[in-house]
Amino acid sequence: MTRSKVEKDLFGNVVTKSKPRLQAVLEKYDRETLQDRVNRLRFVNAFFPKGYWFGMSVEAISLFDEAKMAFINGEHISTVLLSLSFAEHWLGSYLASKGYPRRSFSSLRAITATLRKDENVHEYLLSRLDELRLLRNPFVHLKERDHPHNLERRIWLERKPPDQIMENDAKAALSLMYQIAISPNRK
Repeated sequence: MTRSKVEKDLFGNVVTKSKPRLQAVLEKYDRETLQDRVNRLRFVNAFFPKGYWFGMSVEAISLFDEAKMAFINGEHISTVLLSLSFAEHWLGSYLASKGYPRRSFSSLRAITATLRKDENVHEYLLSRLDELRLLRNPFVHLKERDHPHNLERRIWLERKPPDQIMENDAKAALSLMYQIAISPNRK
């Protein structure tokens, strides 16, 4: 058994070493957010199987993994952006494999339209993707203040706090990302 050595000053008083300020701030944040992160991890574990591997590009793998971690850490806007970026990579790659190389490098809206026109992906997934894309857009494209998908307007219409709205959006985006990854590409 090892004993930790207690340091004393010249007068025999125990010297306590304080942690660097930034470390103390992070430790406090960790303590205050731990239970919320555990709850979000439970949500992720409920539908993301362990040891399941998807054949995808390094970029898509990175987006998939970072979207999950962003959600667990409570970064809801990041979760939405990363999840939809994953969908764009995944579905764009699928379009390229089906003979649409130019369309595969288009916007998410154009990719969705092509998939819908050629009935390559189930309409339910495409509709959900369109809904989330519209909710994402005010974060990546400047919109008028009264735009129907701006968070401020949604807070007013839904009568919910912004954190709750964004967490719900993040959950929807994360679950859609997973559904896209596991769904058969044809109806």
